Formats: sequence, C-alpha cells, structure tokens
Amino acid sequence: MTSLNLKPPILDTDIWVYLVLSGLENRVINYYGYLQFSDVVEKEILRWKKNEGESKNIALNFIDNKKSKKLRVIDFDEFETIEKLSINSSIE
Repeated sequence: MTSLNLKPPILDTDIWVYLVLSGLENRVINYYGYLQFSDVVEKEILRWKKNEGESKNIALNFIDNKKSKKLRVIDFDEFETIEKLSINSSIE
C-alpha cells in the first residue's frame, strides 16, 4: 500500500545495499510509491554492474526498478548546499 502522505526519502548507497541484501526494497518501494536517489549515488551503484555476484545484482536491481519507474534520480545540482555536503560525505 502506498502512503500518499509521506514524501519518499532520498537514499544513499548504503541504504540501497541494505534494502536489496535484506530483500526489503520492494516493501519500502510499495510503502512510499517510489524511492529517490541523487545522480551521484546512481553513478556509484551502476559502477558495480561490472562486478560479479551480489554487487552486480545490486546494480541490476537498481536498473530494473528505475526502468519500472520505482526509482527516481535527482540531479545533484538541484540539491541545496547542505544536502550536497551530506551526500558527498556518505560516498567518501
């Protein structure tokens, strides 16, 4: 069930990895309707497509969900300064 009163969160790479590895991504997507990522996080996740095993599956899951419009990507330049600092610190 989608909660129409809640704004979907903007996830970082660590949270996406946790959701996929725990098998909870679909449950969270269904709750919010979709999830949001910065384009910087998307690029980091998509680099894993070259890997094997779980890393590759995490990237492929991202691609499939984005094609299904369950994930939305926000351009990094649209974020406020404080949000950019937070995103950069979570990637490093």
